[in-house]
Amino acid sequence: MRRIPPRPTVDNWELPLVLDRQFYVDSLVSTHKQLLLKSPMGDEYGDRVDVLFKGVRAVKLAFDLPTLKVRLPTDRELAGVIAECGEETIGGGRPAMQAYVISGGRADGYVVAVTAFLVKNQEHGANTSQLLWDVYRTPPPSTIYRLV
Repeated sequence: MRRIPPRPTVDNWELPLVLDRQFYVDSLVSTHKQLLLKSPMGDEYGDRVDVLFKGVRAVKLAFDLPTLKVRLPTDRELAGVIAECGEETIGGGRPAMQAYVISGGRADGYVVAVTAFLVKNQEHGANTSQLLWDVYRTPPPSTIYRLV
């Protein structure tokens, strides 16, 4: 009999998300349509923070971000994303897509994805993100946060 792994508790984290710490793009996995941003723990921070976008359809983002702010776009910003990516990237599809504005680098960027999650943990930067537990079949974190 196949053992079903435990599922994490999912709490909501209200946008905007503002974290005054360095983040970098850790991976963009086209087969899983996932973008992972990491902020390593170190002398300044006692935990690591990972942000995972799932169901990614479009990305315009600096690879290194001195700080991270994730928020929903204004109507004007959304129109700009649609102008760059095309209406079909955001509208009308199932599941519904969401544009997220990403600030913290030299210029604002965006990610168009189905959803986004955050986890805080005590793992070192080289370890696989706990948010990828379903990909790597590792134990899931006890709590993850959905960015809403």
